[in-house]
Amino acid sequence: MRDSLLTSWPRCFLALALAAVSASVSALDLKPGRNANLPAGTYTWDCYLPKAYFDNPQATFPVFYLSSPEGFPVGFNNYGIDPWAERNGIVVIGINDSSNKASDETCRGAQKAVMAAGDAALRLHPALRYAMGTSGGGARSVGLVGTAPERFAGVFVNVHSAGPPAKHIACVYVGGEADTVHAISAVRSAYESAKSNGNQVRFVADPGDHDAAPRYGDNAVPYWDWLLFSTCISHPKLTPADITLGIARIDAELTAIAATGDAAARLTRCESLLDIPALVADKRVGATLLKIWSDSAMAASQGKDPVQAHRLLTLVTEHPQFAKVAAKDGKALLATLKDLRKAEPAKSEWSALQAYRSLTQAEKKAGATKGSLRDVASGYMALAKKFPGTESGQAAEAAARRLAAKLAAKP
Repeated sequence: MRDSLLTSWPRCFLALALAAVSASVSALDLKPGRNANLPAGTYTWDCYLPKAYFDNPQATFPVFYLSSPEGFPVGFNNYGIDPWAERNGIVVIGINDSSNKASDETCRGAQKAVMAAGDAALRLHPALRYAMGTSGGGARSVGLVGTAPERFAGVFVNVHSAGPPAKHIACVYVGGEADTVHAISAVRSAYESAKSNGNQVRFVADPGDHDAAPRYGDNAVPYWDWLLFSTCISHPKLTPADITLGIARIDAELTAIAATGDAAARLTRCESLLDIPALVADKRVGATLLKIWSDSAMAASQGKDPVQAHRLLTLVTEHPQFAKVAAKDGKALLATLKDLRKAEPAKSEWSALQAYRSLTQAEKKAGATKGSLRDVASGYMALAKKFPGTESGQAAEAAARRLAAKLAAKP
């Protein structure tokens, strides 16, 4: 009897704790939009609830958990995720007490309490859960995913190198080329580790520093899209009904993209989906996606400055998925690009780009050999002088200066 009572104590305690959480959230007056300072034991949380949450009282909803190095609501406001969450029917939860200033014990306690409070108060999908944070918040997000990987589908890590998580977790890593707090080389290494681990993963190299590089608001939308659509039909814990809903979600996204008036915006949204192999491989979805993409590229190039049109069509026709575009549409895009390259200024842009690419390959091949690097530096400078007004000419001038400084530096 004594052993039975002792064994039952943890279960009794857990039951009491869950009852306390349920009691604290049962009286919550939740409304569409932002709900702030909700109780989770001794901690608090914020959440954003889309209108769809109230329009579909039987449905469960994907959720993004936000962590910040500063705590919330500061981080919640910074992300600018509300419009995207509304459009896609996503619940967003801010973990208010997780921050760089808090101890590991406090952060883990806040994560656990907020997860439990959110589960008790809201209809959250059991597997389509995503964690996101910047700097220390990124590390906390990877840690949160690690506490229950089977319940998560993705993680978004701004300017940090934590990870990789379990291989079914889709990952986005953002690094700043000018970041002196957390070097982009470390972030790139985390990306490579996740890739080797078998994760679906994307890497974003931003020219900014630790504060400017992170993706927020509109700059983050393509990556939030990618996380959601790369996992909503592929997570190992999804039921057949979940997959049906995921397919409907993707169909709705394609319909929304096709209805977008701005061709450049259509291109951006298409390219998020083009980086999801399973979608492109699907005969029906893939064909629809590729058609919208190619038509949007043609429309976006019309009426543009020839240099801008050349840049856009070059990127599209050199994209890894371009070979899968319907033959008729692919030929039309290539013919338009060929015509652009017959006349100035696109003719010079193309010539300069080809020469610049050749020089960058020569630089890689040269390694640390000074004589070869001097030849490459001379080539960059010659290219800059021959095509001074082109994008590649300007890039070549910057590369020549970089190599000159490298060669002049003492060993």
